[in-house]
Amino acid sequence: MQCLEERLQKAEKSYVLWTNQNPTTGFESQNIELNSNDYDYYEVLFIEQLGSFNNLLSTGKIPKGRNTTLITTTNYANTYPQIFRREVNYINASSLKINNGYYQSCNSNNRSSNNQIVVPYQIIGYKTN
Repeated sequence: MQCLEERLQKAEKSYVLWTNQNPTTGFESQNIELNSNDYDYYEVLFIEQLGSFNNLLSTGKIPKGRNTTLITTTNYANTYPQIFRREVNYINASSLKINNGYYQSCNSNNRSSNNQIVVPYQIIGYKTN
């Protein structure tokens, strides 16, 4: 019983740090303010591309203080595979910069800007007791 109590005390709590108020429109590069700085890890939930809201993806848990990348691959229009990505820069405990999205075909070295892809939807904070 004591082991179970110890595990419950160490249980992780999660809460929403930020929500995109317009998840059906393009997302331009911007700094966002989180509603708390009391977290140990954060996770960014994002939409692969506008119009495919059912395809919600995740970065997984990122330690506080670290940058991350929203990234996915797709076989767009049955052509070459493409990489969709968007960088997230940690500014401080209550602020992140989410950069413009872009895609790159696997058969090309050129990147194309596109703010209709890898659109951030929500940021979840995790706190370990």
